[in-house]
Amino acid sequence: RRPVTPRCCLALVAASVVAAFTPLAGQKARRSGVTVPSLFVGGSLFRHGAPCRPHVAGRQHRIAGVRRRGAAFLDDIGEGMKDASLLAELGISVEEGGALFERCKTGQMSFADFVTMTRFLDSVGGSGGMVQGIAELPDDSGTSGMAEKIAGYQEILAAMEGPELANATLLIAEDVPARQRVRRLAVASGRTEAALDQFLLEYKTMVTMLMNLGSGRSMDETTRSLAVMRADQEMEAKSRRTRRKIKGGKVKKEPEWMKL
Repeated sequence: RRPVTPRCCLALVAASVVAAFTPLAGQKARRSGVTVPSLFVGGSLFRHGAPCRPHVAGRQHRIAGVRRRGAAFLDDIGEGMKDASLLAELGISVEEGGALFERCKTGQMSFADFVTMTRFLDSVGGSGGMVQGIAELPDDSGTSGMAEKIAGYQEILAAMEGPELANATLLIAEDVPARQRVRRLAVASGRTEAALDQFLLEYKTMVTMLMNLGSGRSMDETTRSLAVMRADQEMEAKSRRTRRKIKGGKVKKEPEWMKL
């Protein structure tokens, strides 16, 4: 039994957060044998001498059957944001980490904040662990693994124009100008529109999740609402791809029976 550490506890938190913005994460994780923990001991694990055992006999780890509320997840992430050694790996100070955490809780996360938070969660999750396993599940990003995904995020950021970096609404709004910007950004970053849609979907999901948890909603309530949101957005993305195919294809000849 090893003592609890910030990295150990945050690996559990990271897995749950990343699972929330991975398409069909729960279903695909079960198929792939990836364990996504959702139950933890009450109170902050940083203040308890409990052992950190993410896996027990290949099943989700349950400690005394106590459900962790969303606020406790944020507490653990907040504690990690005070760890100078963790933040040094990201190239930010403790003060900058605290400011980032506050923006995340209030829904003011920028694209750059999203990438930094993803890197943070990946660093505490560890290579080859649950976060990496979930990241390897198939999606539209065209990447395999969190390191490649984060590198893709950074290339997308590098291709953004100043106003887009400062105002995420310019890309995530459901209007024609936003779609035009997405198409331009896809070309500039050397990616497909589907990969850009995947990036934006993951951004919106993390923003919504951390903002909901920051407002006091439980993790169960948050993940349920996110599942519905993602399903709606993925259906819209599929509809856009279908419309593009129809516009780019030839119109079929009208069948004879329609002329009767």
